[in-house]
Amino acid sequence: MKRLIALISTKGKTSKEVVTEAYNAYLKDKENERARIIEYADYNKNMPLKCPVCGWEGTPKISGLIEYHNDVLDVTCPKCKKMLLVVAYPQTKNDSQSLT
Repeated sequence: MKRLIALISTKGKTSKEVVTEAYNAYLKDKENERARIIEYADYNKNMPLKCPVCGWEGTPKISGLIEYHNDVLDVTCPKCKKMLLVVAYPQTKNDSQSLT
């Protein structure tokens, strides 16, 4: 947070305005934080997750927002809808051959 305040122009602003602007920049940075990407072998529906935006804590199972796609599954925060986790399915031999 101190780094963010140092980057903000303080000229003509009250300390409350500077802190508010720094906090808003901090939140925006957290919103833009990428979801964690892991391999399927490392995935567990009961693994602990914490949302960097709203602070929700739980597991993929508790979130209730697991979406299954062709190549990955993803887990979203039930409180603020931030994507928290992307899990890559293992590739089969046919999948890896089709890439070459």
